[in-house]
Amino acid sequence: MSAEDFMETMRKRMDELTPKKEDKTVIAIKVIAKWIGVIAMVSVLGLGIAFPIKWCWNYFMPAVFSLPAITWGQAWCLNFLFTCLWGAKSGR
Repeated sequence: MSAEDFMETMRKRMDELTPKKEDKTVIAIKVIAKWIGVIAMVSVLGLGIAFPIKWCWNYFMPAVFSLPAITWGQAWCLNFLFTCLWGAKSGR
């Protein structure tokens, strides 16, 4: 085997081992899909938290303080408001 044949064989092996570069559009689609998944998961989690807030509010607040009952959308907004006001503690 000559040196040129050896080098050609090694180049072919290296080409087989190196990962192929993905197209930019494929990468962009994957990034967008990940963000859509994250947004969907946060929305589902937010709704999962909004319903217990709604149930607790509607059970307790109208009976004790004569406040009106709330919908799940209002409970979701209430959860968001309290998370913004008291949820993130960065000064630890």
